[in-house]
Amino acid sequence: MSETIKTLLNSIGLSQTQFSTLFPTVTIEGDDQLSYLKLLDAYMESLIIDEIDYFSNHRINRIILIRFLNDEDFSLYEPEIFDILRSYLVHNTLITRTKKAIERTKKDVDVVYMASSFYETWLGVNDFDDRRDLRITWAQQQLRG
Repeated sequence: MSETIKTLLNSIGLSQTQFSTLFPTVTIEGDDQLSYLKLLDAYMESLIIDEIDYFSNHRINRIILIRFLNDEDFSLYEPEIFDILRSYLVHNTLITRTKKAIERTKKDVDVVYMASSFYETWLGVNDFDDRRDLRITWAQQQLRG
């Protein structure tokens, strides 16, 4: 395995075995894996930039990122991203990279773990439908205790 592939696997947070399991149609030999890893890494970078832009444009000083603890929640609440990243393990790496990038802009960042049973109860009690901004509101309430 080349050093470039090792570096890219590390940047998306997977071992070679995990990558092969999540992306079985990608040929491990040759340029196919390298190209796919570069694509995943670039996609993650674009998501990081989107988060920084969102919080910068809304002039938010305390930033909350929601981390999913399993594939079921990840696929339920962020289906488009899940379709590409395919695992909460990769999402964890995305959240870590995003947190570091935002901290470099001198903003405070908190990571809140998605507890879907509590979140769904909160949605039901408040008669809300799921939306990203409501997940952030819920996460803020979790931080307050």
